[in-house]
Amino acid sequence: IEAMYEALTRDDIDGAMEFIADDALFVTGPVLRGKAEIRDFLQGLADRDARYEVIDLQVDGNEATWILRGTMDVKSFERTIQAETQDGVIIKLTGPWY
Repeated sequence: IEAMYEALTRDDIDGAMEFIADDALFVTGPVLRGKAEIRDFLQGLADRDARYEVIDLQVDGNEATWILRGTMDVKSFERTIQAETQDGVIIKLTGPWY
């Protein structure tokens, strides 16, 4: 989780995508299915100079919850995000990113 956001903060979309399953589902406002839709979404955030910090990451088996703090378009945000993982990659992520 933290490594994915570190990659995103560096605008390394390819690096972030390594942590996302091919058939992942992101429910982040828009519902995104699969790597192509998720990649486009993440690239759009990178284009808006998004920066992230993971706060209070809590993991229980294949489920994780954390607070995502960041900035985008010079505005600050803080959100609670949840994810389900399998074999070390995110298969489902839920929560608003901005």
